[in-house]
Amino acid sequence: MFDFCPKCRAQEPVFDGLKHYKCRQCGWSYYQNVAAAGGVFITIENKLLFTVRAQEPSRGLLDLPGGFVDPGESGEQAILREVNEELILTEDIALTFLGTAPNIYPYDNVIYHTLDLVYTARLDKIPEIRDHNEIADLVFYRIDEVPLEKLAFESVKTAFLLLKEKRNF
Repeated sequence: MFDFCPKCRAQEPVFDGLKHYKCRQCGWSYYQNVAAAGGVFITIENKLLFTVRAQEPSRGLLDLPGGFVDPGESGEQAILREVNEELILTEDIALTFLGTAPNIYPYDNVIYHTLDLVYTARLDKIPEIRDHNEIADLVFYRIDEVPLEKLAFESVKTAFLLLKEKRNF
């Protein structure tokens, strides 16, 4: 990520292979910490709503409505903002916290390590897509029909298995 130290411009700060960069000359340190992101399993008529990704990474695969947490937001605020950016809802959404799942999100030649906050919610009406640049389609599956191999990210797979374990469907 760094070819030169941003403080003294020395070449090639040492990277520990996980998250820490350190300059051999001036001692500058940088920690690439985990980013917060999340999604929500929305249930409508005993089926789970999944989005079909319109963009890389994982274009064409199944994802959850959601996204990254912005500075100053709580997890719940971020999920509600992201859902409203992606979908047209005709009813309020009430979130229930399900759990967390680590993820790796490759974007524009940078690997982002995330901790995904996962929620559940129920809706009575099927939403429409608001952001067609992000979402190609909406699909619905009964919990016992979800194709694990088509889930976009490991965190979605982990969260789905947690959902199956904690919920009675």
